[in-house]
Amino acid sequence: MWIPVALGLGIAFYYALGVEPGLMASLSLYALFLLLAVFWQFRVEGAALSSEIKQILCLGVAAGLLMSTGFMAAKIRTERVAAPVLAKKTGPVEVMGVVVALAHQPAGGWKAIVAPESIGGLTQDALPLRIRLTIRQKQGDLRPGQRVRLRAVINPPPGPVAPGAFDFARQAWFRQIGGYGYTIARPEVLEPLARAPLIDRMKRRLARMRMAMAERIRTDLPGAGGAVAAALLTGDRDAIPPDVVENLRIAGLAHLLAISGLHMALVAGVFFAMIYFVLAAIEPLALRYPIRKWAAVAGLLGGGVYLVLSGGSISTQRAYIMLSLMFLAVLLDRPVVSMRTVALAATIILLTTPESLLSVSFQMSFSAVVALISFYEWRSVSRTKKMYQREILSWYAYWPQKFWLYGVGLAMTSLIAGLASAPFAAYHFNRVAAFGLAANLAAMPLMAGVIMPAAVLVFILMPLGLERYALEPMGWGIDRVLAIAQHVSSWQSAELLLPSWPQSALALMVMGGLWLCLWQRPWRLAGGGAIAAGLMLAVTYQPPDILIDRDGALVAVRDSRHALHVLPSRKAYFTAVTWLRREGQKSRMTGSDGKAAAFFSCDSLACVTPEDAPVRVSYVLDPRAFEEDCQRADIIVSSLWLPWRLSRRCHGHALVIDRTALERNGAYAIWIGDHGLRIRNTASVRGVRPWSVRQKTTHPPPGKRKHIYRTARR
Repeated sequence: MWIPVALGLGIAFYYALGVEPGLMASLSLYALFLLLAVFWQFRVEGAALSSEIKQILCLGVAAGLLMSTGFMAAKIRTERVAAPVLAKKTGPVEVMGVVVALAHQPAGGWKAIVAPESIGGLTQDALPLRIRLTIRQKQGDLRPGQRVRLRAVINPPPGPVAPGAFDFARQAWFRQIGGYGYTIARPEVLEPLARAPLIDRMKRRLARMRMAMAERIRTDLPGAGGAVAAALLTGDRDAIPPDVVENLRIAGLAHLLAISGLHMALVAGVFFAMIYFVLAAIEPLALRYPIRKWAAVAGLLGGGVYLVLSGGSISTQRAYIMLSLMFLAVLLDRPVVSMRTVALAATIILLTTPESLLSVSFQMSFSAVVALISFYEWRSVSRTKKMYQREILSWYAYWPQKFWLYGVGLAMTSLIAGLASAPFAAYHFNRVAAFGLAANLAAMPLMAGVIMPAAVLVFILMPLGLERYALEPMGWGIDRVLAIAQHVSSWQSAELLLPSWPQSALALMVMGGLWLCLWQRPWRLAGGGAIAAGLMLAVTYQPPDILIDRDGALVAVRDSRHALHVLPSRKAYFTAVTWLRREGQKSRMTGSDGKAAAFFSCDSLACVTPEDAPVRVSYVLDPRAFEEDCQRADIIVSSLWLPWRLSRRCHGHALVIDRTALERNGAYAIWIGDHGLRIRNTASVRGVRPWSVRQKTTHPPPGKRKHIYRTARR
């Protein structure tokens, strides 16, 4: 059961490096531990050593071999998905390519993944494999697999909005997306070229099938209920209105949208039960053949179809692997659910897609499943089950007690899964649902008894064109769930907002939780100490006092009362919202109510903090302000270039973060301490990795620079 933990440690060490390791170095590390394992098998195992020393040596060699295996798997995966990435903003430019995937937006338009054949001005060697475009123009006949011509503005994948924040560029690297942008004209559908490879044609046909299914569902079941039904059946969640998603998150029901173990178990369980009951009604088959195993095969096939049609996310893959192992246990007459099933599923996913270790889907789904199995395994050996069995006095008392036990089990399941996934929700989303237990107790019976059984009927009836008869009860159940989410989210303090944590705090909680759940001996309780240490580290963490956007379009400064003031900027609204969310604030930019204007003194040239601020920060808007602010400010921030004639004077008096520094280092975070300033930027945190290669500065030559400043003065 500790095999995936060791693999995960090796993968985490790979992603924590500041420099990309070479492929030969990774293979050499793996070969070294492999030789040590062979040496142990033939030399050390038979040596005259005590059993304790042999056990320690054996565990050390095994852990090193597994960690090096995870390290090598992560390196091979990085090399295998390597693809060109745009180095700078491109466009407006003409793009020709094939639409790989489409997703409908609630406000209209599409999000499209395009495999470009040509991008004006780019050579074939620099052409990304995929780009993601937002299509705002009305386009009714666009389908996956079509060849299109369009005009678009494309940007490189963005880096983190703050040091230590989520890295969009790393996610884009493993999805082989080399640019993000938007169209400025309606796409033109072209004639297809030569036939694509068979695998590509199958993928595009599957994408068209999923899109057609989602459109039929939203047509037969309009409104938010149809969008949620399409998300549950096809994995297309982009059409769900944002307010519905927000209500589900606040109420602690957002996991219902992520197709995971709950959905997979219900779908496969319905298929299993249907086939089993039908076969049991046929007496010759029921008496002579293993119909339970036949039903298990039917459930496995039904779950596989659901995996393909739902898009195959990480949580869905994990659920299907576990489901396959469970049905395999039925076929082999072995115990169905155990921690080894989860360990094997985690091992397969980590070896095939090591980057999933960093995804919130992997972390939350596996944490909930591990905690639940650990709790119920502990409960099965306790006296609780025997006590419940003694309380069954008669047949008439059985059913009320069964309903009572169902309610208690549902409450414990929701509570344990919520507690296990809460640290990851707080770390990634800075929020925890305060009344998630109440919302899940009300919504889960509808999900298990109405929505997902009706979803199975939708799959069965859709080829016959009769899916609307199953969508009606499914829509009724979804409407009740959305009403519950809206009601719970309206309660006071339904959502707890928390500031960001350091990664070390989350790592302590994870290792403490694994120690507590995986061991069976009394020393498992030591994991509670690691969890407490992680919580203490999270509570005592000091957030940065100054934040600077990666493009220099936004600045946030903390005052003497520890309140964060964000300078208003329409260009970096997403960055401002993310900063405030990481700060644990629900409100929008501070400047929306005038407080930022009171904190920052602004004119047409610059914005400066008050004199009683911990440090004097100047945000320069016009080149003419550099000369004056270099003398009176401690930190100068600007999206402009610092004039060369002022370079020596400014750098000797103040910390200057101009366009050159921002292009080289990205976003900044600054802490003000008794011993001076502590500075971190995204370049130092990310290191030199394939998805974070530093762009060459676009610093203009002296003649060009003089022209820029003369134009600014005019």
